[in-house]
Amino acid sequence: MFSFRHIVSIFFLSLFLSGLFFVGEHVFFPTIEDEEIHLEPILPEDFSQIGDPYTLLPGEDIPSIQKDSSVSSKEILDTYLKSAQEKKRQEKIFFSYIPKLFSREIEKYRNHSQDFLRNDSIEGKIQKINIEFYKNILGVRGKMKNKTVKIFGVSELSEGEFLSVFIHEFWHYLDLYFFSQGSFGDTSTKFYELSWKSTKIIKWWQKQVDFVSGYAMTNKYEDFSESFTYYILHNNDFAQKAEKSEVLRDKYAFFGKYLFFNGEFIGTDFSKGNVIRSYYWDITKIEIDTEFFLQKLKNNI
Repeated sequence: MFSFRHIVSIFFLSLFLSGLFFVGEHVFFPTIEDEEIHLEPILPEDFSQIGDPYTLLPGEDIPSIQKDSSVSSKEILDTYLKSAQEKKRQEKIFFSYIPKLFSREIEKYRNHSQDFLRNDSIEGKIQKINIEFYKNILGVRGKMKNKTVKIFGVSELSEGEFLSVFIHEFWHYLDLYFFSQGSFGDTSTKFYELSWKSTKIIKWWQKQVDFVSGYAMTNKYEDFSESFTYYILHNNDFAQKAEKSEVLRDKYAFFGKYLFFNGEFIGTDFSKGNVIRSYYWDITKIEIDTEFFLQKLKNNI
């Protein structure tokens, strides 16, 4: 027979063990689902009814090879190899459009996103990713969940803002599905620990100059994504600002140490010749020279 003291001891022991389990699961070993809670904007309940999606199937845009006497064997082989490479790429990068006819209106936006994803410094970090373009405008321009980047009101965005938002959301993908797969745990934590006590609580000694934007100060995931966007599109300015903050210097160095090992994007500036202000709320609102950026991407920076 258990005494009252034993029952009380067992009760408090169970509470203690439950507490350890909770801390271990949500603090030391947070899951991808835990993180996505902070990344996903709330959408209207009827949003899924706005149109039927259209998915670009692997190799759909690849013309078939027609053999005739005017085409050499080498040309046929080259065309086949390019087609095979394209199919391999399409197996891990899928595009959808909602509504489906929207694909005709925004072909250049799809091309822009493909140019970015197929850059040598980016493509190897992708396992499988879905890209969804929506015609409708919502309160948010983008979101990322379940390996899917969604951009809303695409045709209402300038080409530069579209690319900035796309890169911002793509970083959330890398954060969850690239860095979290490391042999020694989630590499992202090395970045988070620079400024954050928890998801939304900044370490007390941090200052505004330790962040690339006001939006970066809203939570650690947005800090990461805003910094990534700044590193790629306004690298030179990021480096200059990092001279005034040891924390920002460490954030800048993170990308070279754990992501871009060959110095990609270092010293670049795609801000369309504008003088970048000392403070921005949102990095994706900085106007960029889209043509120059895409040209550098195709030349592998």
